[in-house]
Amino acid sequence: MTKRTFIALGLLIFLRPVAPAQRLPTLPPGFSLTTITGLDPVTTMALAPDGRIFVCEQGGKVRLIVNGVLLSTPFLTVVVDSNYERGLLGITLDPNFSTNQYVYVYYTVPASGGNAAHNRVSRFTGNGNQGGSEVVLLELDPLGSQLHNGGALHFGTDGKLYIAVGNNHVDANSQDLTNLEGKILRINSDGSVPPNNPFCSTSPPDRCEIWAYGLRNPFTFGIQPGTGINLINDVGEDTWEEIDVGVAGANYGWGPPPPAVFCEGPNVRGSPIPCSSPPFTNPIYWYEHVEPEPPGPCAITGGDFYSAASGFPSQYFGMYFFADLCAGWIDYIDPNNPPGAGLATTFATGLTMAVDVLGGFDGNLYYLDRGNNGPAGSLVGIISYTGGGPTPTPTRTPTATRTPTRTSTPTNTPTPTNTSTPTKTATPTKTATPTITRTPTPTSTRTPTATFTNTPTLTFTPTKTRTPTLTRTPTLTPTPLPGAPTVSGIAPSSGPSAGGTAVTITGANFVSGATAKVGGVAATGVSVTDSSHVAATVPALAPGTLDDVTVINPGNLPGALAQGWLADFLDVPQGNPFHDDVETIFRLAITAGCGGGNYCPSSSVTRQQMAVFLLKAEHGSAYGPPACTGIFADVPCPSQYANWIERLFAEGITAGCGGNNYCPTSPVARQQMAVFLLKTEHGSAYGPPACAGIFADVPCPSQYANWIEQLHNEGVTAGCGGGDYCPAAPVLRGQMATFLVRTFGF
Repeated sequence: MTKRTFIALGLLIFLRPVAPAQRLPTLPPGFSLTTITGLDPVTTMALAPDGRIFVCEQGGKVRLIVNGVLLSTPFLTVVVDSNYERGLLGITLDPNFSTNQYVYVYYTVPASGGNAAHNRVSRFTGNGNQGGSEVVLLELDPLGSQLHNGGALHFGTDGKLYIAVGNNHVDANSQDLTNLEGKILRINSDGSVPPNNPFCSTSPPDRCEIWAYGLRNPFTFGIQPGTGINLINDVGEDTWEEIDVGVAGANYGWGPPPPAVFCEGPNVRGSPIPCSSPPFTNPIYWYEHVEPEPPGPCAITGGDFYSAASGFPSQYFGMYFFADLCAGWIDYIDPNNPPGAGLATTFATGLTMAVDVLGGFDGNLYYLDRGNNGPAGSLVGIISYTGGGPTPTPTRTPTATRTPTRTSTPTNTPTPTNTSTPTKTATPTKTATPTITRTPTPTSTRTPTATFTNTPTLTFTPTKTRTPTLTRTPTLTPTPLPGAPTVSGIAPSSGPSAGGTAVTITGANFVSGATAKVGGVAATGVSVTDSSHVAATVPALAPGTLDDVTVINPGNLPGALAQGWLADFLDVPQGNPFHDDVETIFRLAITAGCGGGNYCPSSSVTRQQMAVFLLKAEHGSAYGPPACTGIFADVPCPSQYANWIERLFAEGITAGCGGNNYCPTSPVARQQMAVFLLKTEHGSAYGPPACAGIFADVPCPSQYANWIEQLHNEGVTAGCGGGDYCPAAPVLRGQMATFLVRTFGF
């Protein structure tokens, strides 16, 4: 059955009386299923650390599930264009959601006032179970087609927001670096653009937001906690569904030449010719469409890592689970040892129309199913391991097999009209949503896509007769390419931003002929010493940036170490006494420098800057303090540092500078710094031992003497030289780096 026939058949089913059709999956022994029902057609979901589930309905509502109960009042509602694949399509929560309650969504803004419909990324602030005001972070390009919107959102381990954008059914967009469609984007959580994105240094008009390109419809993707590995699920056109490793600056080969040649799976579209020549990056796993669709697979829709520390048996840890819209299964692969085409391991079968899969904080696996595609017909499934039996892991029979020569039979498809209104029922039937939409042309060029339909009436032109030009041979199933390498380290870990540093990259599975990139820029002098070591020379990079280190084996299989290389700050070069400590706190995201590729090591640390330094050192780089309330007269709300300063006050580390003021721009004296550091380290109730008279310029018993001497006793400071401590001197930013590293043991 062709995909167009499937679409028409779906409408005929929709017009029939409703019958039970929402299927529940068959699971391996020892697993159980819990479902939450009553949702309108769904698209994606996000899991909160507190156990709440945020579910997006395509029509614009974010619904909340709390303690297993679907709340009647939406968390928020946005006005959307929900035709076909448009609507509310993406959601993720801030890494520091527990304190700032930030929720990020991706949705289609309707056409209005002469402005075309377009997709948007916005941030909302939650207040309990209710969303607050909207902050627009990114407006995407105007839409022409209703297809290929993408929409997935996730935060990387680098704290950046990654965004999957479909090519809007315009293949040329995938290769065009002047628009954002057919790409993976990377922005900061406030909507600004990281300067170390791979195309920021190119000449305008390339878009700085672009992180990777050459994609068709990256419907979902998953980022592995800890490693930061990004696996992208790109919906194919006619032959292959693929899983790609996300790499900064990578080109996945979809789009018209030059330079792309429509790479789909590992091959040029519609042929057995490998897509193995640079600059294209091949997938690590792919599986083929199998007709009829359904029950054959048609579109990869959901995918995520199972990364919980406990829950499932250990054989599942680190596995990548993914779903197909038509086939009704959830499969998994080992991303470190991907199988051959179509040879993933089956985990669950018998789903209806799965669109999202997430690994939970609680050790469960969550999936989202559109069910009958009608009102209240969608559900959230929660798969738990309860034990009680063996856990077999059967390997699927390869599905990447077709008749050697494929021809299309001309089909005259009638034009059905939906004249009925879908009604809510306790036993809804599955409606075969138009899932793979193809624009008929006189040749065999087809454009299937994972499609959601909220429009009750669709009209289809009869299928045109096509010349059977697509001929395949029995050898179409490709031999698996060499395994992707693993990059675990680089030595040294930093060097001049001008480049030229000789390094050794360590890892595993390096193959002769491999190339290397640092920050998306090609390294020179690359030589594979053995399977665990690559020698290379680092290229010139933007100063004061952390850059991914990537090794690409022949066949364009990459392995990456996120932020492995620091391009030194211009004013803290190799040999500077503060270099190593500055690098340490920069890698920990306690500081981003002072701008322009500099750190300003000789500048004084102000009291407001100190609040940020201390709290990030104490709580971690992702920490964000609560909103300010207006404690100090000279620190009004909302100023840049107000919430940080007030949090320092709330933790008992400071009481201000007197007179209900904090003196935010005053330099921090070295004697004050001793108190700040020790109270942050040991708690507000801490009091150091009595002083003994270590420093000549800090006599006992002075106000700060015992604090200064305790800092000395803990090995944080040796004074300023000549037996003195220089208690009234300001703390410099270079010294601050050393104080933090030694106090907190970084």
